[in-house]
Amino acid sequence: MSAMLAGHLMRPVPRPTDVNPALPPAINDVIARALAKDPATRFQTAGALAAATAAALTNHPAQPTTTGPSGIPGSHPSNPTLTYPPTPPPGAGSAPGWPAYGPHGTAAAPNHGAPQHFTGTPPSLDGPDSAPTPQRRKRTRLIAAAAVLVAALLTATVVVGLHLFGHPSGGLGPYEPQTLNTKFGTVKLEHRPVAIAALGPGDPDAVLSLGAQPVLMNAAGATVPSWLQPLVHSSPPVFAAADPKAIAAAKPDLIIDTGDIDQPTYNALAAIAPTLTQPADNSQDWSWQTQLNWIATALGRTDAAKTLVDKAQAEQNTVRSEHRSFQGKSIVAVNYTGTTTTAAATPSPPSSYLESIGFNYNTHYKRSPGGPAQVPFNINDVDYIAQRSDVMLLLRTDPAAGGGGYAGLPAKYTSFGGTLVIIDDPATINALTTGGPAATSYLNTTLVTKLANQIH
Repeated sequence: MSAMLAGHLMRPVPRPTDVNPALPPAINDVIARALAKDPATRFQTAGALAAATAAALTNHPAQPTTTGPSGIPGSHPSNPTLTYPPTPPPGAGSAPGWPAYGPHGTAAAPNHGAPQHFTGTPPSLDGPDSAPTPQRRKRTRLIAAAAVLVAALLTATVVVGLHLFGHPSGGLGPYEPQTLNTKFGTVKLEHRPVAIAALGPGDPDAVLSLGAQPVLMNAAGATVPSWLQPLVHSSPPVFAAADPKAIAAAKPDLIIDTGDIDQPTYNALAAIAPTLTQPADNSQDWSWQTQLNWIATALGRTDAAKTLVDKAQAEQNTVRSEHRSFQGKSIVAVNYTGTTTTAAATPSPPSSYLESIGFNYNTHYKRSPGGPAQVPFNINDVDYIAQRSDVMLLLRTDPAAGGGGYAGLPAKYTSFGGTLVIIDDPATINALTTGGPAATSYLNTTLVTKLANQIH
């Protein structure tokens, strides 16, 4: 009980639209006022609450009442701004406990029916004798008011449950405080992060797939990839690269950047909020599965991570069984920009995905410990000729790319002796080079179809 009361006092009032995006935004203001910390600013009667709720749900202005306030004053926003103290640099003490309320998983399915409300009694079919009496009109108004009040109470009950208990029924359990040792220092999280900035490659995929909604994210071209769009239920700003001012304006309570960042970048981010980078002791290959589990630990969503990993494994098993022609064939993924040419090393997101569907990635392009994910590639090189693969997956981002054709390629590629599969769709290339649970599901249709058309 004390934890519940502390949650009500310390946590910001949650937004009903976060539970059900189909609700009108005006309902957020109603619930914010109904759950205000100061009793004097709350609705003074159930009738006032019902009237405000009806106005919000039907997009009609609330009517004044004689028993309490009627409007929603602008001084009580539904999502009050919280000012967070800067995170101390590593070694300067623990990160503060950030105010939070329990996050939710997948948003409830939108209610496609418009809210129903009474606008009067049905027209008479039996003449003047059946005209509504004042008593019947009063009863109708009472029924309508009762229905609206029930809707308001149900909404408030769901929101209060989220507010106090930290998770919807059957959703996330209590959050266990985490101490995570990153390569730039220790991150201490006392409460489940709910305002997350996802910056590194694959970080937005991990956060969204785990059921959280970032307040800001980075993505190639400052555009949410097509395979992530169905998972986004809000409107976070999207940037091509980290912008400290924009990140600070989003007021995150956790910044995630598991990419290859340096100390100055980390310091700038950690001055805004606790910042999660790769683990200090990263002895494992940094696969998307490792990345997902690391982020899930910080977010208190490890069960969801296990479900995602198991689902992906089952999907890859299905792809391998349906495309046995992939089995045992050697393959290399080559990035051609028109000015530079590199091969994806192994392990890397491209090599890991291709191996997961049955190919043998060319070990000539072995990645050195701590080395880059891309290594130089020269199709005219004697070593390459000696290590030729059965399949070359050519990822084209050069100016002449488009349509999956050979136009603009050097002659050596057009005369490649094995199977040359050209990929010039930016979304497919992005998914292959970043990885993630949603990216993997996307590749299982787009890329696998392309490969299957040429490999029999």
